[in-house]
Amino acid sequence: MILLSAHLDRVRNQFQLSYSNGKVTGLLDNILGVATIYHTLLDDPNIARLEAEEKITVWHNKSEEWGELDDTLPKLNAKDDMVIVVDVCSSKDYKKLDFSIENVSGFSKTEIKVLRDFIKWEGFAAKVVEYNGKPETQDEGWNFRALGIPVVSFIIPIVSPDDGWHRIQDDSSIDLERWRVACEGLKRIICYFV
Repeated sequence: MILLSAHLDRVRNQFQLSYSNGKVTGLLDNILGVATIYHTLLDDPNIARLEAEEKITVWHNKSEEWGELDDTLPKLNAKDDMVIVVDVCSSKDYKKLDFSIENVSGFSKTEIKVLRDFIKWEGFAAKVVEYNGKPETQDEGWNFRALGIPVVSFIIPIVSPDDGWHRIQDDSSIDLERWRVACEGLKRIICYFV
């Protein structure tokens, strides 16, 4: 089974969110990750079928990236299951990317290379980064890695005015076409791992 996980931020209770002229603007972490998972389920009957067949499931960590995995987490085992964390990030490193696959853990070097080749073959501009333990790369995927569950973090690039800390900014944005490409990328990654 593939667990699709997008954390529900609790950093701020009140925040701005708007859509105008083909652009979503506001505090996008991690409402955009949540929306991406549900858009993927609603948009593609094959993905919805996989969920109905319990080949994929959706779960939301309620404690931000660094939070504990609470008792609502479905039972997972390293042999049969994996996790795709869906999150956002802003940085100049993402400007030319459709998405990024980060904190890859529980896969061999060969499997990672095949994943990288698959993404390129599909025509996406993306990078694939193995888990490296650097504090600046920490996300929810680290929690699943600690449990020994294979995991990848699917990162959606957003724009923040200073390319910095996007969690507290109401002026982060993504244009609709870029978000659509990321959603298509998530569909392909799900299909790849199924």
